[in-house]
Amino acid sequence: GRIDAEEEFEDEHHRPLVFRRTRLETKAGKDWTAIEDVRQSAPFEIVEGLDRIGVDVAALDVGLVVVTRESEGVASDVPDRMPEGVAPDTPVRLRVEQVSSVEHAIACGVPVRDADGATTLGAGLGRPLIVTTLEPAEAMRLLAVDHRNTTRAVAILLASGVAAVAIGAAWLVVDAVL
Repeated sequence: GRIDAEEEFEDEHHRPLVFRRTRLETKAGKDWTAIEDVRQSAPFEIVEGLDRIGVDVAALDVGLVVVTRESEGVASDVPDRMPEGVAPDTPVRLRVEQVSSVEHAIACGVPVRDADGATTLGAGLGRPLIVTTLEPAEAMRLLAVDHRNTTRAVAILLASGVAAVAIGAAWLVVDAVL
């Protein structure tokens, strides 16, 4: 449904936002480590027709699936934001994830009724709160990007299983005929 908020905030391009997370990360080996993580948010609801449900913005973390704006460089490009001891040639990246109030969203989570009687979606049952502004197929492709090897392995195993069943069925037919 559509995103509805009473108090939005603007980014540097004057877009009305309800959530923005900015992370500055350094790279050590293959891993990126966050050295700065800034979150801005405003309470918002997802509205579909006459139905509406609030979203627990404090629970938004790994379940946020949006197009991430990313910029890469080295530590010497942003020396004022680097902690002491970081080499000037250390790779750094800035990642920005945001949700605009002019977008539509899909959310999956655990509904909880607060003291005022309003229902809010949050994380729970060992799973994160999922919010995406993308179509489901696009969101799945975006989630699979970081897991290409896993996706390939699953496809290979699935094809191998189908081939094994076909070979078994052929063997059964040959055995029955002879």
